[in-house]
Amino acid sequence: MFIYLIFASFVFYNSLVIETAVVEYDFIVRTIPSNPDGYPRPVIIMHNANSSWDINRPFPGPLIRAKLGDTLRIRITNMMRDQATLIHFHGLHMFKNPWADGTEHITQCPIAPHQTFTYEFEVTQTGTFWYHS
Repeated sequence: MFIYLIFASFVFYNSLVIETAVVEYDFIVRTIPSNPDGYPRPVIIMHNANSSWDINRPFPGPLIRAKLGDTLRIRITNMMRDQATLIHFHGLHMFKNPWADGTEHITQCPIAPHQTFTYEFEVTQTGTFWYHS
């Protein structure tokens, strides 16, 4: 009986353990000539640094996937010539790092041209969220 109780406790404990990972993304922000609304002009896009961007489909930005408890590590490289940028994640809590909330000159300095910033935070909620520059 005692061994059964120990085994049952072990199985129950292991069912509570959540496997987490560090999920990494490398993105590049740049300006391209485009006409998303029918008027040609420079448009800011973001694409995966490890693959080329598709000129026919620059919108929306890349999909970011993570599970509850994962740590997201997102490196953003600003390749624009003369414009600073940053990323704001809507609805995601930035516990332990409020400076990565992406509000320019309020909680975060913008990413200067040809500079890289790494956002790193734990995913503490489930759902569908969105981000923008």
